[in-house]
Amino acid sequence: WRDISAARVLRWKPRLDPPTMFGNESLYEVLGYAGDDEQAKGMVKTPFGVFVTDKATGRRRLARFTPGGAAGWDGPLTSHLVASCSIPDVFPPVPLPVGGETRLHIDGARAGDEPDFSYLAGCQDVLVVEMIRPGEPGLWSGFNPLRWRERRVRRGQRRFIDRGIASLHALPEVPRVFRARPSAVLDFSLINFKTEVCLDAFRLGQRDAEAFAAKPLLAQVPGPLSDGDPEMLLSPSQP
Repeated sequence: WRDISAARVLRWKPRLDPPTMFGNESLYEVLGYAGDDEQAKGMVKTPFGVFVTDKATGRRRLARFTPGGAAGWDGPLTSHLVASCSIPDVFPPVPLPVGGETRLHIDGARAGDEPDFSYLAGCQDVLVVEMIRPGEPGLWSGFNPLRWRERRVRRGQRRFIDRGIASLHALPEVPRVFRARPSAVLDFSLINFKTEVCLDAFRLGQRDAEAFAAKPLLAQVPGPLSDGDPEMLLSPSQP
């Protein structure tokens, strides 16, 4: 992310079936540092999961990866990561093995079944890192179709998080939920993979993380956040 322009993430490769604008070879290249699955098992230090969505059914699936694969390894890791980045109409879906067959998968936040974070049952604390400030989804985007799509996507992201957190509040033992959000609107297009744009957001994230770590309880807010932020969705300098 500190030099994302060099990766040339958006490489024009239009296709009709399925309709997509760019190829995903660049994503595989960016993730090449992970090596193959055996190498990755030796590099992983903590258990983590990757969400993907079955394109045909709309059902989300959580692929789990643990250090050394000792407690599970739903490989291939790199293909799951690329699939989780496969925004419909932008990047092509990725074939992944599921129960003895191969199925196409896309971005894990794709509209489909309801978000469910109940797999986190048993956790005392849950930290949700958000990209959307309160108020963004409801702001007037004007008649610019690109800004309208941005607003629509951001509204969907907020709704996804709100509903996921609601599933945590429905657990018999409700964990403390901390919502860390940007201190300013992340002022760039969702697919503007340029260093001069992403680096500012990256630095803002570092500053916000330090502030959050110093006083995390200030960010603990029950239920959905209010939509009262007067900030603009995109700055006037954005095309």
